[in-house]
Amino acid sequence: MNSLVKTGTGHILVKNLLVRATSWGRLRGLVLYPQLEKDSAMFFVATKRVHTHGMLFPLDLYFFNRAMQFIGSQRCVAPWKLPESSEGTHHILEIHHRPSLEPLRLKVGEQVSILWKIRQ
Repeated sequence: MNSLVKTGTGHILVKNLLVRATSWGRLRGLVLYPQLEKDSAMFFVATKRVHTHGMLFPLDLYFFNRAMQFIGSQRCVAPWKLPESSEGTHHILEIHHRPSLEPLRLKVGEQVSILWKIRQ
């Protein structure tokens, strides 16, 4: 499974990262997923906005610019919403919001990278 890490330190932010880079994958997203595991998240490549229509749980959203630098977030976005993105958003990370789960500790400008797990 892919992972999301802080580029400078290699600190793992998300252990199990689902990546959506196609039009269909971005459209479907997490719609009708009953839940997303605690160590999992979905990363939308080349996406300026997301929606939560058809979602079964609230989301924490993290916004990144083209260079994969963190630019903002929104916590606990309820289902059936069309949340605003931070200006300059080019990629979006969605995490199942749980009150007991700490938010990702990212500072504006910090860069992230995807560690790709290649199947052989």
